[in-house]
Amino acid sequence: MCGIAAIYTIKKNYDLIYQLILNLQHRGQDSYGYSDGKKVEKYLGLIRNKPSYLTPPIFLAHTRYRTSGSITAEVSQPLLKNNIALIHNGTIQNMGGLNDSYTLLSLLSEQIESGKDILDVIKDLIISLEGAFFIIFSHQNTLYAFKDKSGIRPGILGRAQDGSLVLASENNAFKNLKIKLINDIGPGEIVIINEETITRHKAFFDLSPCIFEYIYLAHPDSILYGKKVKDFRRELAEISIDLLPLDINIDVVCCIPNSARVYARQIATSLNKPYIEPIVKKKRSFIMPDKLSREEYLKQKFTFMQEELINKDILLIDDSIVRGSTAKFIIKTIKKFNKGKIYFLSCAPKVVNVNRYGININSREELVSFNRTHSEIEAYLGCDKLIYQTVENLYNCSGFKNLEISIFK
Repeated sequence: MCGIAAIYTIKKNYDLIYQLILNLQHRGQDSYGYSDGKKVEKYLGLIRNKPSYLTPPIFLAHTRYRTSGSITAEVSQPLLKNNIALIHNGTIQNMGGLNDSYTLLSLLSEQIESGKDILDVIKDLIISLEGAFFIIFSHQNTLYAFKDKSGIRPGILGRAQDGSLVLASENNAFKNLKIKLINDIGPGEIVIINEETITRHKAFFDLSPCIFEYIYLAHPDSILYGKKVKDFRRELAEISIDLLPLDINIDVVCCIPNSARVYARQIATSLNKPYIEPIVKKKRSFIMPDKLSREEYLKQKFTFMQEELINKDILLIDDSIVRGSTAKFIIKTIKKFNKGKIYFLSCAPKVVNVNRYGININSREELVSFNRTHSEIEAYLGCDKLIYQTVENLYNCSGFKNLEISIFK
């Protein structure tokens, strides 16, 4: 996953493009950058700087979550070649080279330079590319945006109060910016923005959104394809109560922050149990590049308010369990000063497969579920009982006929 945003504007909207990408910081923390289609500015780390040298009418911005490779300016986005600037969220399976975004940019450049009609080029790409993607690029003061055939990754269109047209990964980017959501960009859809007008070429592919966006990736305040992320998480939490064994005693409910907070609050309310927040978190370890880095960072990442956890039977909730590093560390730490039981509820089903669509799960061997039975996973994590969500509940709460759920099946 990454966060991308673009505006077509007659003004030097430095503040607007900065605020848009800052609101998408949860989608990537490795690097960020800006472009106007002619120049590129790139930075490493968390978003701090507004662009300095860009000129209207086009501003692009990208915040990167690394699914492979290193953190360098070379592979950070936006990418620029032959007056084409490109930003991309997702993973394209049948693109080789240094990375899929570079390869895509080179292909676009070659075909456009050869005189092919850009719209035809994009239509051919949508048909031929395999994977999940939301792509925005600029060429000759025109913005182009398009989605994969299933609409797996989110992407939206809006209009700012000053008339500027805005593209972004999700509508949380619009928060407090007086931008009106026009609608989602659909599966296989193409949007062209030129001289502050919109041309849309809709396709007739079946929508199959990534369920992990609703479970974890997207901001809870966002609305994806008409479904409020926060509503999905509350409904999933409510239905999760039926998964809890009847013979367990729960004194308090808490979560592994921050993305599980919505789930935990709803479950505590429904169970009429105290909800507490004894764990303070700095940054998503899921975005750290490797196992060693994640485990080292965990030691600095969390602060525990021990007095709230002493001698209590705890229902500990997280949005999902992928590698298990965070859950294991937290359970082990709590058990140092708490003699009660720890019941662990994952609001996602068991993750059993790699992800090919832009999330950093590259081999089954790194999953906590690999070659472990349910009881062995419980023993590895150190919890007294582990409860997983069901795939059926994901469908029931999302309301979608089709979902991208390959990591769970």
